[in-house]
Amino acid sequence: MSPAPMPGPAYWASGGEVRGRCGALTRERAVEVLQFLERQAEVSRETGELAGAGVLSGMARNLRHAIDLADNWRAAAAGLRASSLRA
Repeated sequence: MSPAPMPGPAYWASGGEVRGRCGALTRERAVEVLQFLERQAEVSRETGELAGAGVLSGMARNLRHAIDLADNWRAAAAGLRASSLRA
């Protein structure tokens, strides 16, 4: 693995979806990938591959942020739908 990250975020939120360079991820898949990245970052730290650990940790932070933003968007959209039904 090259310790040089590609430019731009590896993962981001678009509306209520988590997206990555290979397309959309379900929330469940995004959490699985997040757990994998965190485990691999820890292994890299333990084996002294600090540059790789840094890249993996950065990708994990990107993904965690994207999951949070997508969750917030879906929660806000659900609230809007609920309030529009009362109008």
